[in-house]
Amino acid sequence: MPVIRTRTFAPILAALAMTACSSKNASVDYDDSYSFSGKNTYAWLDQSGQRDTGNDMTHRRVVRSVDAVLAERGFRQVPLNSAAVAIAYHVSAEDQRVYDTYGYGTGRWSAYEGTTTTERVFTEGSLTVDLFDTAGKELVWRGTASETIDPSASPDERDEIVARAVRDMFDGFPPGS
Repeated sequence: MPVIRTRTFAPILAALAMTACSSKNASVDYDDSYSFSGKNTYAWLDQSGQRDTGNDMTHRRVVRSVDAVLAERGFRQVPLNSAAVAIAYHVSAEDQRVYDTYGYGTGRWSAYEGTTTTERVFTEGSLTVDLFDTAGKELVWRGTASETIDPSASPDERDEIVARAVRDMFDGFPPGS
């Protein structure tokens, strides 16, 4: 049975000057019995059923970023029938709620008087990139990243956010290298 190892990265996005509550998390999980040695070709699986955002720009950002990172690591894109690994991705967005309570406590038996609770709602976007061994048709590597989505981000900022998330996911890829 393969052992699965996980690495977590938590880089600070202050350089992007996004929102004050901006956060990014990337993690990797892989089958450590799988060897990427000599397997430097890849192909994209059909993405038509995976674009649930309805946004072709997001699709292009993800594909462009993954292609660039893999090229830096010596991988080349080929037709699916001759690829060592196949790639698929999934994106999603979900509203998150955070409640902040401020105040002071008084009274012996009462709870807190003079408290205020505020609700903050933000949207968290997630990206999952999967690599499958084409011969065994098994998942061999998964990278995930999530970040607070800033609806006022410019196209250039959105490009950089996706590129950074993908670079963080693929940091140390391929495993064992």
